[in-house]
Amino acid sequence: MNTQQAESTCGWSSNMDPGFLASQQDLTIFLKEGYKFWEANAELVSRRFADPGKRTTVIIVHPDSVVMGKVAELDTQKTPKIQRSDCLETVRLLQMIRDVVIANGSAEAKESFDNRVTFIGHQYVPSWNGNVGDEIATVNVYDTGPAGRGPMASMTAGGAVREWALRNCSTILVAYRDDPGANLFNYQIPAEHIDLRAERTRLIVRPMIEQALRSPSP
Repeated sequence: MNTQQAESTCGWSSNMDPGFLASQQDLTIFLKEGYKFWEANAELVSRRFADPGKRTTVIIVHPDSVVMGKVAELDTQKTPKIQRSDCLETVRLLQMIRDVVIANGSAEAKESFDNRVTFIGHQYVPSWNGNVGDEIATVNVYDTGPAGRGPMASMTAGGAVREWALRNCSTILVAYRDDPGANLFNYQIPAEHIDLRAERTRLIVRPMIEQALRSPSP
């Protein structure tokens, strides 16, 4: 998806375009948690985190959010327990990708990681999800009331839409800038938390992204 194609696109949300996510120099990803997205795009995200020339900001609902029940209501198929587990598994997966980049990436990637990659958890009920790139943003809007699993109203555009999305994300970043507990790269997964997806992550996803960082970019 290029800028010309996306300047005035309106419709229903779909999976984020991998080509767009890979190409942006400065990318902000704003999701409720997006566990399935991160799992499906683990290799792409690993290459992005390992690229010293790219900055990435990830913002999700904090796993310990006091409004987790309200967040779960955005999807009729989720309970607060399931929603929190999804947040925790997103944290586990992105921490694992960080660890793989630190272990297998270039010296420059390791040294610059903390200045290039930000992972923040907030305490709000999101009204949208999407991403903000160098020139355009995609904004997928949650319904008022349970959204279910159907498509969300979506807009991909530059100009005022991108500026609104960027300002929305920047407000959250400023609000949590001085809160060390908001940095999810430092979050400790509770020992009592068990989710069978974690085993799949360890056995399948980690070797895949380790290999991705040892191979030339496609």
